[in-house]
Amino acid sequence: TCGRSSTLTMSATVKSYIGATLEAAIVRASIGQEVDVPVRLTNRVNFDRTTIREISARVRVNGTILTPLGVESTFADGERTFVTSLSIPESGDVVGTLRFRTTWGNDTSAIVEFDSVWTADTVVVTTRNGEVILDDLCREGGPRLFLRRSSQQGIGITLVPHPIADAA
Repeated sequence: TCGRSSTLTMSATVKSYIGATLEAAIVRASIGQEVDVPVRLTNRVNFDRTTIREISARVRVNGTILTPLGVESTFADGERTFVTSLSIPESGDVVGTLRFRTTWGNDTSAIVEFDSVWTADTVVVTTRNGEVILDDLCREGGPRLFLRRSSQQGIGITLVPHPIADAA
């Protein structure tokens, strides 16, 4: 403008997309058993362009069925949450194992959900939830589950469906 011209020189560093999928397995277990849920990092794209060696994740599970072992967890509103760090191997796709103790709870299975995931670099991580399925529940007439209830008398547990409700 105003009869002048200027040369503008710009430079930029372009970083390609770096990403992967973090997925927990679907496993079967019995009540009272310790169970391992393998976690895999699949569909890696441009991981040779990053220096990250671990992925951190906040995991959420049904706390009436699963209790994480070896990590601190919090229990609120029937859910347990905990944070874990998963090491990225040079080869292979298994980044870790989540260990739980199973208990008789309010459902027949528990989803292992990656609530949030973060790394030390800009990496796009998609997630696939896993599941722990309880095999040894009595399912005749519907699975027997424990349901929390609260009333003026306090908090209690109800067994549903009641195993002798139809007997007379």
